[in-house]
Amino acid sequence: MNHKLIYEQLVMRGQQRSELEGYTEEHHIIPSCMGGSDDAENLVDLTPEEHFLAHQLLVKIYPTEYGLIKACKMMTLGNSTYSGRSKNKMYGWLKRRLFEHKGVVKQCCGCSKDFRVTLSESHRKYCSKDCFTAYCNTISTCKGCGVEYKHNKSNKSLFCSEECRVASITVKKKCKCCSKEFSVSKSLQYMKYCSRACTAKAQTERGRITKNCRECGEEFSTIKSMAQDKHYCSTACGKAYNRKKNNPPRICPVCDTTFVLPKSRKQKCCSKSCSAKLTNMLKSLK
Repeated sequence: MNHKLIYEQLVMRGQQRSELEGYTEEHHIIPSCMGGSDDAENLVDLTPEEHFLAHQLLVKIYPTEYGLIKACKMMTLGNSTYSGRSKNKMYGWLKRRLFEHKGVVKQCCGCSKDFRVTLSESHRKYCSKDCFTAYCNTISTCKGCGVEYKHNKSNKSLFCSEECRVASITVKKKCKCCSKEFSVSKSLQYMKYCSRACTAKAQTERGRITKNCRECGEEFSTIKSMAQDKHYCSTACGKAYNRKKNNPPRICPVCDTTFVLPKSRKQKCCSKSCSAKLTNMLKSLK
């Protein structure tokens, strides 16, 4: 097996690929014990597994170099729990766990101080809750009551509370009928009465007349301007009257009950029972 060719391919892959995500390790292409420098040209970023494999290959390429053997042996040393970890997968797993435990150093966006977080919390931008609150909150003046209040910068509200917001878009008026104060939207500030009852009462006082419904005969009130066109107390009465007008009433030949049906229907009796009685009567006559 050509160990040197495998080593060169491993190094070339590390040099040609884009940046690695997560934990990486720097590797000297020409080892330090063999005169390799710390220049960027002699360094390559590898994963923990690739780094361990690279040192194994170097030992096989230069078996008589003591420094390479010692470096590879130091990478395999373990503790009481993980003793003799000679596999590169185990080495990579342990190095990542160690990196996660130590965490990374970040700069607080609020107080600009450095703070340490674990890898799982690397998305954090603030060192503490106080910094987050102080940076994200701002002080504004309420356009409704003029009181200063704290709110989040992302909240673009102009009022300190819902009550102030509602008060800013409503106006108070006095009912011309009952003299009570009521609130309405600014778009409805032309309103003069607080309720429908007050509106109807005011219209009655202005001049309403009473009429009798053509269908049910009950009295109902209407405005003088609508008196000539309004003849029914409700829509239901209007529909019932028009139905009778267009469809003349019929008299049941069995029970003498008056009923109404559309002209298109040729039914002579008011119900199925009366229809059955009429049929039996005609059969008995035959």
